[in-house]
Amino acid sequence: MKKWERAWIGGLAVLIFLILWEAAMPLGLVKVADISRPSLVAKAFVELAVSGEVFQPLVISLKEFLVGFVLALIVGIPVGIVLGRYRFFSMLFDPLLMALYTMPYLAIMPLLVVWFGVGLGATVAVVFLGAAFPIVINTAVGMREVDPVWVRAVRSFGGSEWDVFRKVLLPGSVPPMMTGIRLGVGRGLLGMVVSEMYASTEGIGGLIGLYGNSFRTSELIALIAVVSVLGFVFVDLMRRLEGWVNKGRAEAQW
Repeated sequence: MKKWERAWIGGLAVLIFLILWEAAMPLGLVKVADISRPSLVAKAFVELAVSGEVFQPLVISLKEFLVGFVLALIVGIPVGIVLGRYRFFSMLFDPLLMALYTMPYLAIMPLLVVWFGVGLGATVAVVFLGAAFPIVINTAVGMREVDPVWVRAVRSFGGSEWDVFRKVLLPGSVPPMMTGIRLGVGRGLLGMVVSEMYASTEGIGGLIGLYGNSFRTSELIALIAVVSVLGFVFVDLMRRLEGWVNKGRAEAQW
């Protein structure tokens, strides 16, 4: 399926959803106070944008997310490579890794606030924890799934450990690694919003908490939509980066 066909079908599905949502209240299926309407949500977003109320929190949230996510990349990829390449370290740290991966970060939010302080520090820590583990796990899986025949082939021609890593392991682990990075984007954004709601009064999460406590449904859904658009943009960028990397791999193999 071509890209424009996927975009057209996806856009049509969104349009149908919005039409059904808009029509649900006049038909008496729901109350407008419960889920609002797309027209009211759009109006609320325009008012937030015109007043400038959404831009400063958005900048703060983006800063927290990018710092935490970049740290997750810097730490997660090398750790995943080590765990995937060396069985001893994998056996040693896998139980701890799985325990931390399944841990509810909201439960340790008080500890993170004590350790890193309210605001930027705690939110960056939550984004890092949310994004790092998918990156580590998928990178390690990618390293393990590389065909050993290729490793033996490089070694049979006198290749060093660095040659094995550079020519076989790293290129072969790219697809699972990119999958982990995309998963990390979603978990990082989720952690950013949750942390800002419970450990900060700033950022998009702080605004979501404010409007949620005030039962201002239209503004609340508008801000949730902003976070969703951010997630879509970041994931799309990761997909494009993955396509560019895969294209480079294919050209190198050819």
